[in-house]
Amino acid sequence: MAKKNQKRGRGRPVKYSGNLARHIVALTKRHGLSGTVEILNADSGSGLASERSTNLVPNPLGISKPTVAKLAHNSGVTFKRGRPAA
Repeated sequence: MAKKNQKRGRGRPVKYSGNLARHIVALTKRHGLSGTVEILNADSGSGLASERSTNLVPNPLGISKPTVAKLAHNSGVTFKRGRPAA
């Protein structure tokens, strides 16, 4: 059982966790890595911004592809390698 006065571990604290991380993973499953990054970084009121949850992400996040890929990988999402077949 964790103690109340236990110190936080080493390193930088996690920025995207909980419901926001689950929302990012769900977008990644639906739209892929590049599409998710475009949706999360889109300006408010644009067509792409309507794809994301306005409660969780009201403003552009400025999130990078490696961060989205890390969240997806930790949740068990796998990507196909390479370019899609035409």
